Amino acid sequence: MVNLTSELINTKHTKGEGMYKWLYNKEGWINLILAAVTLLAIGIIILILLAGARAMEDNEKLSQRLTESEKALADSLGLVEHSIALETSRMNEINTIYAKMRNKDIDLAELTYRAAREYDIDAGLLTALINSESEFSTKTKHSNPTVSGLGGINAKYWKIPNKTYEEQIYATAFILSYYLTKYNGDYMKALTAYKGISDSGRVRARQVLKEYEEQQ
Repeated sequence: MVNLTSELINTKHTKGEGMYKWLYNKEGWINLILAAVTLLAIGIIILILLAGARAMEDNEKLSQRLTESEKALADSLGLVEHSIALETSRMNEINTIYAKMRNKDIDLAELTYRAAREYDIDAGLLTALINSESEFSTKTKHSNPTVSGLGGINAKYWKIPNKTYEEQIYATAFILSYYLTKYNGDYMKALTAYKGISDSGRVRARQVLKEYEEQQ
């Protein structure tokens, strides 16, 4: 009985030594540590690679946004330059009209510019015509009671708005445009039709055309 018990104890002790033997093995610990360090290093490398890929992606996005911003800025600057050029051209044309007016009025000069553009006619020709009718004087009185306004429009023939200064200039531009279209852009014929198809009308039309040509 004693011997059997001793054998069982010795057997269990031997198995225990086999099961936990590696815990007391220095090489086993070293291998375990090396494996852990290797795994840790691999993990760090993966993280670095991922971070690098993310950084590259962010850099590409940033570069794209910068490119888009630069393009938007260039477009904006282009629009600003275009707007400045248009405004400069507009002011130059208004100043040219103002210089040709017999009675200087910058507001009437701008209305003349706008009306000429609205009806696609020469602003210089419109200016010369109004000069001949009223000299751009807002106090002008016409001898014919049916004729009124800066453009000397006869209400007997033209049923169009002709009360405010804007209406008077736009009405003049409308009628001149109508006659220019009717006579295929012939200035003399259009002015004669405006002034009245008669000998005196042709004389007045020739005077307007002469003034227009001298101011070019």
